[in-house]
Amino acid sequence: MTDIQFYATTEDNPWFTPEDPVSIEEMTAFPGAFIRLDQPAQEVDGFGACFNELGWAALAHRPDLRLWASPWGPPSWFKRNKHYAYAAPNPMSEQTRFDNGLDPADQIEEGTDGLVLTDEVLDAYARYFGAFIDAYRERGIDISMVMPQNEFNSAQIYPACTWTPEGLIKFLRRLIPEMERRGVDVFFGTMERPDDSMVEKILADPEVGPKIGGVGFQWDGKRAVPFVHHAHPGLKIYQTEQECGDGRNDWRYARYAWTMMRHYFTNGASVYDYWNLALDEGGVSRWGWSQNSLIVVDPDAGTARLSYEYHVLRHLSGFVRPGARFVPSLSYTGYENLLAFHNPDGSVVVAAQNDMTTPQRIVVGIGRKNVSFTAPADSIVTVVVPAEEVEVAGKPLA
Repeated sequence: MTDIQFYATTEDNPWFTPEDPVSIEEMTAFPGAFIRLDQPAQEVDGFGACFNELGWAALAHRPDLRLWASPWGPPSWFKRNKHYAYAAPNPMSEQTRFDNGLDPADQIEEGTDGLVLTDEVLDAYARYFGAFIDAYRERGIDISMVMPQNEFNSAQIYPACTWTPEGLIKFLRRLIPEMERRGVDVFFGTMERPDDSMVEKILADPEVGPKIGGVGFQWDGKRAVPFVHHAHPGLKIYQTEQECGDGRNDWRYARYAWTMMRHYFTNGASVYDYWNLALDEGGVSRWGWSQNSLIVVDPDAGTARLSYEYHVLRHLSGFVRPGARFVPSLSYTGYENLLAFHNPDGSVVVAAQNDMTTPQRIVVGIGRKNVSFTAPADSIVTVVVPAEEVEVAGKPLA
């Protein structure tokens, strides 16, 4: 029999195999949770992170990696205020203490169109998008999908552009043909507000809606995800940017990262993207915002370490294969803090959080068998059940 993989992450030990082994037995009693292999949900395309200089190195190792793109903002000469930013720094906020040179009188309000919406500008900006795709291809990098605007309802101190759904529809009518000529998909996003009506306006447009291949959500957009997924169960959903924290890279935030992954996958996400691959200790970005990262670098010592969030993401990205199906679970006794996936090779990945201060014995029903394991106190764990131990029941057992 193939060995059962079992890994745990705690605050004191970021990656280890617990001493108590995993057991697999015929199902003779109800488990704590049923893994519903008979009801597979969305297909998982994969996991990712923001593409930067390190992304080029990643492609050298994995040329099959796919890249999607969304601009922070159009060229300033296309914008109403002729500036890269739409908000002046707030002197009370540490995150915005750097002067971006924007006169407060030239700020652009959220909920308005920051682009100059003339036919000339809309056409030029769509062609500008095309030139961006072409330039990357000339350097051997194919961008497979684009979203028209990052956080289109946020006036930021850094490069940004606010749009209304109506303004985006006008632009998408130009952008989609440019991308179709290049074989590039178009999603709507990125969506950072909890207002599903913005998505519905785009999808309802008879010209644009049928051409939208999916929707990307991040930050408070997560609260709109359940409604969009319920209304459009066949529409692809991407989590486009995990909330980037405060630069502490602590266990508290890693536990929060788990809740974000659980929220998105249980509500239809097929992709989960992280933000910063690597930052210096403290994580201060170019805009003065301390952020978390997968790798934390100490430039003075010349060392680097893997963060807690690296390991939390690894609990899924290290074992869930592209093409896997998310599998819902059912519990009558509150064992719901878990995620399950059925890989193309037949193996089943079960990840769970034990948020208790004592070890927790967890029993999950997979097919006709019970899989039992003990999650250490305050931990996140992953169990990979090999395909030969997985039998999809002919009918639901619960």
